[in-house]
Amino acid sequence: MENAGTVWVVGSLNVDTTFEVDHLVEPGQTILARAATRSPGGKGLNQAVAAARHGSVTHMIGATGSDENSSLLRTAMADVPELDASAVASLTAVPSGEAMIQRDAAGENSIIVPSGANAQLTSAEVAQALTAVRPGDVVVCQLEVPTQTVATALQAGRAAGALTILNAAPAAPVPHLLADVALLVVNESEARELLGRSPDSPASDLVERFGCVSVVTRGGAGSQLCDEYGPATVPAVEVDVVDTTGAGDAFVGTLAAARARGTALRAACEEASAAAALVCTVPGAFAPAPGSLISPA
Repeated sequence: MENAGTVWVVGSLNVDTTFEVDHLVEPGQTILARAATRSPGGKGLNQAVAAARHGSVTHMIGATGSDENSSLLRTAMADVPELDASAVASLTAVPSGEAMIQRDAAGENSIIVPSGANAQLTSAEVAQALTAVRPGDVVVCQLEVPTQTVATALQAGRAAGALTILNAAPAAPVPHLLADVALLVVNESEARELLGRSPDSPASDLVERFGCVSVVTRGGAGSQLCDEYGPATVPAVEVDVVDTTGAGDAFVGTLAAARARGTALRAACEEASAAAALVCTVPGAFAPAPGSLISPA
């Protein structure tokens, strides 16, 4: 679309090592994995790939090490033509970020993340990379890089007139960031972390508490949103689940791309739900090409 904004994703890049297991390991237990695979991931990169594959010129801002994992990540980014990786720093003396993922027979997962180079992404680097942001663009952040770096990115985006999106994940008490957030996207556990309680209507409660438009994803139950028009529910798309890894990231990245094209929030959430469902039908965290998108029910 000729007048579409650009998406700028500030966040993490990880190499995911996924262990296929019969069930998620319990405390004190040792289990054998059926298989193990390595693939590119990280919340930031997953969201950037989803945005790029769903209609937006996208810039990834982050950091890797100078190791074998960095080569895998950079090759993956080069395979997505609409994704610009020129603002991904290559750091020495630190490893690239990683994620250790258990995936059970039902496709559910648990994840441990050693941050590596992601923890070294600085506010100065991000501020420099975002000098080209313009009104109509979208700046997207998560919480797998330093909180101060996220704050800088959100402040820069807001000052430039961009739409600022915070995916407050992994769950953390970060209400101080929300003054510069136009659109907050969280799952139900992350909503509880921000609100300090279990809400009856999480999207509406987040808007009431923090003042920013909010979307709460609920897995197979779809998503709830609340904006100036009030609350609404968007159904999930039913699929045969293979792997839920990256579904939330596909939702956020696709939502950002849709909003950059000027799509209204509810329609953008419907598009994002379809993309999240599609990710669940394949192994790995990257959003598949948009030609195979499922239409929302």
